[in-house]
Amino acid sequence: MKTGLVGLGLAGSSLGQGSSSAESLDGAAAAEDRQAEKTRVQRFNMSGFAAPPLAKVRVAILGTGQRGPAYIHNLRNIEGVEIKALCDIRPEKLHQAKARLAGTSHDPDLYTGEEDWKKICERDDIDLVVVTTPWYMHTKMSVHAMNHGKHVASEVPAAGTIDECWQLVETAERTRRHLMMMENYCYLPFQLLTLNMARQGVFGDVFHADCAYNTSKMGNNFSKNLYWNMWWLRQYAARRGNLYPTHGLGPVSTIMNINRGDKFEYLVSVDSDDFMMRAHARELAAKDDFFKPFAEETYRGCMSVTTIRTTMGRTITV
Repeated sequence: MKTGLVGLGLAGSSLGQGSSSAESLDGAAAAEDRQAEKTRVQRFNMSGFAAPPLAKVRVAILGTGQRGPAYIHNLRNIEGVEIKALCDIRPEKLHQAKARLAGTSHDPDLYTGEEDWKKICERDDIDLVVVTTPWYMHTKMSVHAMNHGKHVASEVPAAGTIDECWQLVETAERTRRHLMMMENYCYLPFQLLTLNMARQGVFGDVFHADCAYNTSKMGNNFSKNLYWNMWWLRQYAARRGNLYPTHGLGPVSTIMNINRGDKFEYLVSVDSDDFMMRAHARELAAKDDFFKPFAEETYRGCMSVTTIRTTMGRTITV
């Protein structure tokens, strides 16, 4: 599933051949996926699959608030890329994003309706859809895009449940469309150096790894302006466990050849109580009524520890 974007040369032999009826296509795809779910039989091995390259890759970006502008900045400077469409439900963010393309050859169409992302996925002049919306939207957008012949680059995490993971796998296998989770930590200098050392045998046989993303999200979570609709804070109240594991798990999975010879088998996870977030929400609510709806929420724990066992009997602690 994880495939490098070599020069963003993602393409497919049948790009732009989406169904004329989005509903009938999605209905048929859903029925096929339900049948596959009964058996979980691999339809096609996407590991190592490479779609034919395109001279020009036509890109659409869903979400131009927090992460979208970074993609715009990078993509506008890559030869052979044309940014065709931008989508965000906040018009001001959309226009700010397009302003970043001033003086370039890119002139994307702008979409701001709540369901306009579907229209973008259904266009026949888009090759790659970049999904940078809140993470609970990632799977449905990625699946819809692949069902309409588009390759997908999804911000992390690409899915929020096991069922959503299966939806992504099965849709990619059925449609022969790339889905890359854009885990940037796999490509940072230290991580690449460590990967190179591991592949050269410097560490011997790697049978266990410890990884983490040790950072405080308190400032981000309680920011009024950083994220739309306080969605990050709401997720911390709605879910338990490690909500953001891929910064640590991604590089380690590459070193240990996960889905390239080994795979995750099962995990055991435990988290602490919350000792900070509700207290901080109450402190803010005492000064600002905006935070009162968050003052009595029950939040995920301050620390989460997970042990994963692989099919080959190796272990990873996150």
